[in-house]
Amino acid sequence: MPEPANPSASKVIGERDGEIASWGLAHPDGQTDVTSVEGTRRLSLNSPERAAWWFSREKDVSAWLIWFDSVVGER
Repeated sequence: MPEPANPSASKVIGERDGEIASWGLAHPDGQTDVTSVEGTRRLSLNSPERAAWWFSREKDVSAWLIWFDSVVGER
């Protein structure tokens, strides 16, 4: 299966001290690849929203998707 063109970068932020929980790519077909910042967990999910759900499973933890409009360094 060919790699989808132009994946979108995203990250999931946990409410605890505003820390970054993971980073990932959402492909045009919805498939989403996510890696925890510790590198201990790698997920392949059907949507970016599912990644936010995954990292919100702990008690008293909320997670949000943050989308980037461009690659760092582009202006």
